[in-house]
Amino acid sequence: MVRHVFWFFLFIFLVLFFWFLTKTSAHANETLNTTTASRITLVDAQTAQTGDIVSYTPDDNTYRLSKIFSDEHVFGVIVTSPILLMETGTEDASSSVPVVRAGEAVVQVSDAGGDIHAGDIITTSGRFLGTGERADRTKPVFILGFALKDAQFDVSETGSFGTTSVRFGTVPVALRIGQYVPGKEVAKEEKENIGSTTGMGLYGIDYFSMFRYALGAVIALAGVIVALRRFGDMFTQGVVSVGRNPLARSQIRSMMLWNSLLILLIGGLAFGVGMTIIFW
Repeated sequence: MVRHVFWFFLFIFLVLFFWFLTKTSAHANETLNTTTASRITLVDAQTAQTGDIVSYTPDDNTYRLSKIFSDEHVFGVIVTSPILLMETGTEDASSSVPVVRAGEAVVQVSDAGGDIHAGDIITTSGRFLGTGERADRTKPVFILGFALKDAQFDVSETGSFGTTSVRFGTVPVALRIGQYVPGKEVAKEEKENIGSTTGMGLYGIDYFSMFRYALGAVIALAGVIVALRRFGDMFTQGVVSVGRNPLARSQIRSMMLWNSLLILLIGGLAFGVGMTIIFW
């Protein structure tokens, strides 16, 4: 009996756990900016906005909004709500911004290089400050990453470059900073640089998030198992006691109900703590 009750509650717990994980992950993918960011001092911090592309300037050792097409020193994208923000505590909030270099982020773009569709290469623009644009797949280019969806352009926000009129908008991008060569993958050394800079592993794996997910799952699962094993035995003993002592049936049933409530309470508390660790 105890084993059946145990596996029943374990099944319910796993169903709820993965449902909640799926729903929250879907929401995270909609908002993006879900990876680890580093706070850096930016020369253009006062005019920068979320989604702007940042490049490193080796001449004066500063970070600025990108302004060169296919910039080999492209650094990352400004975000507002990363999962984890790495900072030393010495940065001036008014002149620094959080920047991600791996994972996914929403990027400010224009259609100066053409309409942007899912799978298109995004590189830095030499026409508009901090903005990305579509790159030609047939030519080598330094890229920011790959568009995950079609870009959403705002018809009310337009500009011009020479005699050409362009639209501005945003697009979610899978960041793959490095040199793109037709027919080849982004250079391995560039990926290793990304990992060493952001604290993330090769190919943009966020080990902190992986650890957090595993810890939350273990705590939630362990709490449910302990509750079932501890109070499930009492529940079974109560069933046996009803048969042995029918006169005390009402008291035993009350005890069994109380044990069931304790199982739900402790299991629910562990589940809540696990979810808080994962998604807080």
